[in-house]
Amino acid sequence: MKRLAIAAALIGLVAIVGTGADVLFPGHDLTTYVSGIPDPSNLAIDLANGTIYYAEYGSQPGALYRVSPDRSLTLLTPTFAYDVGDWYPYVATEIAFVDGHVYSALCDEALVEVDVATGAAVERFDFGIFGWEAFDTETGIAAAGDLLYIVDGYGWSDSLYTYDLATDTPGMLVPLGLPELTLGAEYDPISDRLFLSAQAPAGTTATAYYEVDVVAETLDLVAIVPWAVVYGMCESCSHFAVDPTGEFLFVRNGDRVQRVTIADGTVVDFVTGLTVEGYYDLLFGPSSSGHGTSLYVSDEDSILEIAGFAGEARRVVRYALLPAALAGFLQRGFVLPPGEEAPRIGELALSAVYEIGEVIRGACRLCDDTGAPIDARYLTLTLYGVTVGEAFDVRVPLETKVVRCDPETGSFCFEFETDDLVPGLYDVRIGYPHGAVAWLRVQLVAPPTD
Repeated sequence: MKRLAIAAALIGLVAIVGTGADVLFPGHDLTTYVSGIPDPSNLAIDLANGTIYYAEYGSQPGALYRVSPDRSLTLLTPTFAYDVGDWYPYVATEIAFVDGHVYSALCDEALVEVDVATGAAVERFDFGIFGWEAFDTETGIAAAGDLLYIVDGYGWSDSLYTYDLATDTPGMLVPLGLPELTLGAEYDPISDRLFLSAQAPAGTTATAYYEVDVVAETLDLVAIVPWAVVYGMCESCSHFAVDPTGEFLFVRNGDRVQRVTIADGTVVDFVTGLTVEGYYDLLFGPSSSGHGTSLYVSDEDSILEIAGFAGEARRVVRYALLPAALAGFLQRGFVLPPGEEAPRIGELALSAVYEIGEVIRGACRLCDDTGAPIDARYLTLTLYGVTVGEAFDVRVPLETKVVRCDPETGSFCFEFETDDLVPGLYDVRIGYPHGAVAWLRVQLVAPPTD
């Protein structure tokens, strides 16, 4: 458990003309990036070019806008939540940008995908398979490459969900036991860490921030931040962002932005004088000047820009992995003579043969296209049942798990039980959080009868 400290510090008060807000740290300029826009709430950004996307809070059908780098405004769709079977389809739900699409998890358990080129909105997946009210209004969503993390908002499940966009594979990290009213999620690609925000224990007017250990399925408390303005909404500071150095959380709290030191939980005011509302968001992205990084904050009919941050807001990189780097090895893998290849069954070469009842064990290591090791804390592995078809193989996900890297060897060790499986073909998918993927094909056979 990290030590908590709540402190206030007013350092070098600097008034910024034209916004009504004050930034309290020298070296940071606060300006209005764009104004006169319809009710900006949750934000997402394409870090490759600085394009900002926002959902309009006042539009329950789910209006999605694009703010281009030239600051022009485009309505992409007025109704991305049009097909939600609920009287309250969109409200303050977080959005995430991944590869030309904006994603949002709505109150009818629908993961909605909006194509930013056309504005077309489709239901990518129905999380209703996990039960009624898997999540509800005001869900949080964060992207780690092709992997989405989703928290249930006002849902009753109190769980952290995942969705792999590369393989259309859903997941549920249980028994994580999230606090009630977990509304925010942010991923830091530099440190490969996931953070969540939730209302502090019942009866308190504060928001708690946590770091998630996705392997142990536990939460570490980072800080408890009292609401700057108490007006009956637990959303008061559920929106936050991780700074480019990975050292701080920046929290939108009532009429201010506060900086939380992750290492010790210290809280200081960073900006004051903002509009009091619980649904305004903030995120880091390329500065409009073309140099450095800025913090963008939605506020009333505007998006504000706070410039002057060290480091670079980084998008998740999809590494070009050497085939042998991620492929790993299985305990019962083939030992082939030089020049001989493993037999191919369907789309993949066979990696190993196991008997039913044996444990599929293996390990893998990560490196980039130069052969240098890649620093990663965990991998996601999924076991699929496979049916070989004439045109393509059909995979059915059976089990997903997350494994931690061994710091001494740099390897990820994994295993799958086979007692409840039947003879046939199975694939192990190894997924790196930043998008790289490898497959291992395994054949299970019946044990000898004699």
